[in-house]
Amino acid sequence: MEKKVKVVWLTQFSNSDIRAHLPLELPLIQRLYYYIRGFHAATPVDRFPWNTNMLIQAEKLIDKVELYVVCPYRNIRKRKVSFPLRGINYVFIKDQDSESVLNFIKKRFVKNPCPTYKSNWIRLEKEINKIHPDIIHLIGAENVNYSPAIINLSKRYKTIVQLQTLMIDPEFRNKYPITDKTYMYRTHWEELVLKSVHYVGTNSPLFEK
Repeated sequence: MEKKVKVVWLTQFSNSDIRAHLPLELPLIQRLYYYIRGFHAATPVDRFPWNTNMLIQAEKLIDKVELYVVCPYRNIRKRKVSFPLRGINYVFIKDQDSESVLNFIKKRFVKNPCPTYKSNWIRLEKEINKIHPDIIHLIGAENVNYSPAIINLSKRYKTIVQLQTLMIDPEFRNKYPITDKTYMYRTHWEELVLKSVHYVGTNSPLFEK
């Protein structure tokens, strides 16, 4: 039997199938805040649906590819949740940006916070090293809560980044409403990510430039 190619997708997304396997819960402080303010907790929604669409296609290749999808995810009760689903292996770590007393205070009282997400990067790198893939496919260079984990991993494994957008494009800054501090922080890490990987994938002529 031909050996399968071992691939890691490093990304983030959410859909109903995934949420059914994750122990999700808002922390007490967030629930109290909603109660005092008379708010209702937001209903979980699907996020980054193009990843779900790609996974539907990837399920057709499970006889040739051993695929692991490694993601941070907010507000899961455990530090790590892993499970197989339709021939694909999923590994979720609790996102450093999950609601907590400290994050609650930062978001409401600290001006322009720029978290480093180092805890995420270290834990994602650790989980991927356990898998020891043939190639790592990073989906999205601009998301600082997970993409910089690829920098050290590129020294050990072949890596490719699939661009979703390009924040260092001046046109992006004109259209995206974030602070200058946040923009500089995110583009700094985006540039380091792009310089570290072996290949960059895009179908946009603008990004190819």
